[in-house]
Amino acid sequence: MQRCNEVQQWVMSEVLMCVSLNKRVQLLKKFIKIAAHCKAQRNLNSAFAIIMGLNTAAVSRLNQTWEVRKCPGKFKKLFSELELITDPSLNHKAYREAFKRMKPPKIPFMPLLLKGFLKPLTHMSVKHLLCFVFFVRLLGNEVIGVDSPEVRASVHCLHIIDNQQTLFKLSHKLEPRA
Repeated sequence: MQRCNEVQQWVMSEVLMCVSLNKRVQLLKKFIKIAAHCKAQRNLNSAFAIIMGLNTAAVSRLNQTWEVRKCPGKFKKLFSELELITDPSLNHKAYREAFKRMKPPKIPFMPLLLKGFLKPLTHMSVKHLLCFVFFVRLLGNEVIGVDSPEVRASVHCLHIIDNQQTLFKLSHKLEPRA
């Protein structure tokens, strides 16, 4: 759960520390692509974290950054489709259905999985846990296919601003209220 929070805060921090509007738009598009790739790779934990980072008030209020002329409609459409799996309505029905349709190995959104363990174990949460354990063993706690020490270090030590007031100050500095 901590890693999910870190990734969410990292996404927010990276976007809000990017002073150049054009670079910020490119970063936004890159994060949307990464979230889509995570979902395609059946890593819903990372996809959720990225989507939630982009959906925070400090990032979503950046109208110039999200403007259609700068962030093409295809990215906004893709982001809207990704947002659907994070919809909490009906006890996260869209997520549960999407997860059920995915073939293993798959990584569940951990906060929802853990929330399920606060109640008695259900068949679905046991299946989630088994998929997660399988995937962790498959990965062996390593970043697969990455030989660069620099890439490994950046994945393990994300630059994060975890103060909401600081994030909002950055957001308002980038795009002051109209």
